[in-house]
Amino acid sequence: MRLIATIGSPIAIATGLLFYFGWVRASVHAKQLGYDTAILDWSVQDYILRSILVLFIPLMLLIALMLLLTWLHQRLVLPMADAGRLAAWVPRALRGAWLVWVPVAVALSVVAVPLSGITVAMAVTASLLCALYGDVLERRLTGRTSTSTAKVLVLVLLTLAVFWDVERLANVVGEGYATQITANPGQLLAVTVYSPKSLEIHAPGVVETKLGTSESAYRYRYDGLRLVQRSGDRYLLMSEHWDARASRIIVLRETDAIRMEFSHDIAENGSQVAVHCAELGP
Repeated sequence: MRLIATIGSPIAIATGLLFYFGWVRASVHAKQLGYDTAILDWSVQDYILRSILVLFIPLMLLIALMLLLTWLHQRLVLPMADAGRLAAWVPRALRGAWLVWVPVAVALSVVAVPLSGITVAMAVTASLLCALYGDVLERRLTGRTSTSTAKVLVLVLLTLAVFWDVERLANVVGEGYATQITANPGQLLAVTVYSPKSLEIHAPGVVETKLGTSESAYRYRYDGLRLVQRSGDRYLLMSEHWDARASRIIVLRETDAIRMEFSHDIAENGSQVAVHCAELGP
């Protein structure tokens, strides 16, 4: 942590990583569904909170691993180095660990093609971490000091590699989440839209029904829509019968002229039961 502090605050770096993960994930997810994050009115806090929801368990496991490695370093490795029982070739082997990590990354990329980007990025990160740790051990064994310029440059490169890891991981998560939604839009909240005028919504599975008389507050009802996102006063909707060739994302603004009803359907004795309903508008 002292080494990381030489190039920036750990809290600032962690915040930047969470924001970057959330932004990349949202961008990939939006692209897969056919819209752009430019229409989302999300703040930095929104992206960070959405990242924490996804990374909560992985971050806990990562921190636990770091605590374990720190304990091993202090209780096992350092006593061996101070007692002269640590082989002199260990630091050199750690600095040359990229000779192992790179072939492993290439092999994993061939076996699991969708994860090729992540494996390469993680191999670079692991190589840099091993090199830094090898330098720490060598300085402990020999007492020499490394140049601060070289150390800072390696740390900067490591920071960029970590951002690369986050970008690759966010791509996979965003694509997976979009694929899951398009494969089963029924998992999203169902939306029924009422409007005094025809909204001309033409999408597979969306049904327009004309209601009442000319004196009715709402003359048209639209069924078959699902809520993708809410951003400010904008609601992003999709058809519950998604077809990548013909379907599209529909954007409606929250106004007094439009009423929306939201419901979540669950299976109960073979039937679909609406368990929640809310209205917007008058």
